[in-house]
Amino acid sequence: MTILTMPDGTEIYYETHGDRTGAPVVLVHGLGADHSMRDCQIRKYPEIAIFSIVPDVRWHGRSTDAGRFQIKDCARDIAEILELTGLKRASIVGVSMGGLIAQRFAIDFPERVKKLVIVDSFSSIGGYAMQFNSKLALLLTKLFSRAALIKFINSAYRGNGEAMQNIREYFREQILAQEINKIAKVREEVNRFDVLHELGTVRAPTLVLVGDHHGMMAVKMAEKTAKHIKNARFEVLKGGGGGDPSNMMVPDLFDCKVTEFIKR
Repeated sequence: MTILTMPDGTEIYYETHGDRTGAPVVLVHGLGADHSMRDCQIRKYPEIAIFSIVPDVRWHGRSTDAGRFQIKDCARDIAEILELTGLKRASIVGVSMGGLIAQRFAIDFPERVKKLVIVDSFSSIGGYAMQFNSKLALLLTKLFSRAALIKFINSAYRGNGEAMQNIREYFREQILAQEINKIAKVREEVNRFDVLHELGTVRAPTLVLVGDHHGMMAVKMAEKTAKHIKNARFEVLKGGGGGDPSNMMVPDLFDCKVTEFIKR
């Protein structure tokens, strides 16, 4: 585990797992989560010769904040982590908000991306339905109490299976640990995200994955991203998150698709 201090004073916490001779992969978590969202991958990937770098995005987990939250700063944090670890390039795997950061990184630091994997994510808030849902999510984050947010998570991830139980427990712990006003500010930045017109510059081999659990809107958003990246591969993960997090809902299927693509 390492703490990296950025020029603006933000401290970025990250961990590395596995042998450095393995394929380097940066695993970026979603909004309101932390590096432990990737525990399924952290445990498994070292066994298949993948060197995992797992940060806490600024304003999340053990990372601190300085100034306002911006996606472009999160992308720059990853570049600094690679610099510190002595890696010229790595594959970037981002889930949900992590997918936004992964896209921004691929646009701003194309020479540092070996392969790009975007999961349960989007590239712009377009269309009435998506704009409404995004504004509603922000409003709920601002107005709901912690108890109400936990009830919302329990409703969104219903089911008695082990995966669903783990997700409910994980996000319950995160809601209790996070400062809700900060998460609301992060959500505001997420709602402003729009790189659709810039995706044509991405040249790294790209895989876009999306789960179908939360309906067709998430699938269509992800497919739109894939269509704007040259030769991107698009796949729907049956039973996966859609909104997020497919890496927790269907970890075996997720890992199969991601590792096959990275090591191909």
